[in-house]
Amino acid sequence: LRGTSQPIFNENFIYTGFANGNLAKIETRSGVVQWEVPVTISKASSEIERVIDIDSKPSISQNGIAFAVSYQGDISAIDSRNGRTIWRQAASSTDDILNIKSNTFIVDEFDIIKSFDNVTGSTIWINDEYRLRNLKSISRFNDFIVVGDFKGYLHFIDQEDGVTKGRIKLSRSQLITVSTSDENIVSLDQSGKLSVLTVE
Repeated sequence: LRGTSQPIFNENFIYTGFANGNLAKIETRSGVVQWEVPVTISKASSEIERVIDIDSKPSISQNGIAFAVSYQGDISAIDSRNGRTIWRQAASSTDDILNIKSNTFIVDEFDIIKSFDNVTGSTIWINDEYRLRNLKSISRFNDFIVVGDFKGYLHFIDQEDGVTKGRIKLSRSQLITVSTSDENIVSLDQSGKLSVLTVE
């Protein structure tokens, strides 16, 4: 859990999260930090409870809002222009954030999928039917959210209401990576098996 997030690039800036629970915006040519703000602020007393690293990759919406989530902390929406926190909600995750139009989606530490409104931070829906199924690589495919689990299943979830619309078994072991295109879904499992699913 200790570490930093994978950086992302957006309009000549780098966004990355750190082990102290901060998200930073860095100018690519000079390396100058434009801003660094806390995604979460730990008030815990023990060292273990103060682990608030940002391990998940941040996300930037089309209207310039940066989203980041920490372990044992919060998910925050931050104005990418000035570093002002727009909203903050309690959440704990080490998986990447998915941003689709006006909503942001996460899989939390208990494998509960949550949808938040980008502007207000209010919870749109919660899907807890995959609790402790070790969900990985939340992605978008058409009107669905897709996630892989520890039994090799790929689940299709309606992004509007969080209802599961279907699933398919692609492997006998954990799906660790899922990538999508307009027509194909590519998955990689823990044993190294690569699967390509074409949806017509």
